[in-house]
Amino acid sequence: MDATAEKRPLAILGMDEAGYGPNLGPLVIACTTWRWDGTNDENAGGSGVPSYDDCEKRCERFAAALLRHTAQTGHAFSLGDSKTVYSGKRKLASLERVALAGLRAFGAAADSLEELLAAVDPAAASGRSQYPWYQGANHPLPVAATNEEVAAAEAAIRRALAETGLRGAGCRARVAFEGEFNRRLTATGNKADTHAGFCLELLTAAYRQAFPSAGGMVVWSDKWGGRAHYGPFIRISLATSQIECCCEGREESRYRWRHPENGAVTTLSFLAKGEARPPVGLASLVAKYLRELFMRQLNDYWARRVSGLSPTAGYPGDARRYLQAITPQVEADGIDLRILWRKK
Repeated sequence: MDATAEKRPLAILGMDEAGYGPNLGPLVIACTTWRWDGTNDENAGGSGVPSYDDCEKRCERFAAALLRHTAQTGHAFSLGDSKTVYSGKRKLASLERVALAGLRAFGAAADSLEELLAAVDPAAASGRSQYPWYQGANHPLPVAATNEEVAAAEAAIRRALAETGLRGAGCRARVAFEGEFNRRLTATGNKADTHAGFCLELLTAAYRQAFPSAGGMVVWSDKWGGRAHYGPFIRISLATSQIECCCEGREESRYRWRHPENGAVTTLSFLAKGEARPPVGLASLVAKYLRELFMRQLNDYWARRVSGLSPTAGYPGDARRYLQAITPQVEADGIDLRILWRKK
């Protein structure tokens, strides 16, 4: 490994969201940052920084190593789509075991919700005070899994990282609570653009934090709905030079640019099945986990006020049933519906 590569490893970012469709609860976006200190003599620039293809292969090796290590414990899992992990009789425990383990392996160790928010989205820690159902509660973590389950999963993730030369370098989140979501929606007039705006805020912050010490960067994100063209968003928020559009289509939209000062290359791909890549998969799990913690608070709050109320996941249809049941109490408490019910 040459000295330049040692000082400036490849940064890998993965981003995904949870809660785009519901009418109740927040939209949560998460971004994980990985580092790879390895080199590859065959990369196009000859700089010692691994190429995009090298990065894909390295993450595939990590995924295989993780499955191997977790299979030895009898509780095999992957850092994949949260919808797959969040299933079964102990679905919250299954999700929490992997998400909380990943957070701890990536430096966001937390024993309570308050500590977790302070680590990944400090603004959400103060912003939730505007919502009665999110106020005050500082649940110890984990809430459903056991400490032993989380510790075993964390150890497996750390072993897979070490085996493949990767490092967990951090995790950030952007929690858009209901009132903020509605205000942004009113301003943009479009749900897709509202979602894109929140995603870009997080992606820009994570990119700027990771870039100075990186010899190159690969960024993977799950696609934002059916959108195929992302160039205008990138030019406004991320790029410092001319962007090369590698492809734009249903399965993938990929862009590439070189930093004008140090020549470091960033490749950003929006993928139809992005969660198949561990950096995006972990982001999917973290986003889903945070949203479920907030939904747990929302359901607990209204169950204490409305007798016989069944919990909701917040999605259209059942969310209307839930809203109808709590409306008398909402009106009695003088709660502004705009901070409770997402318009779209």
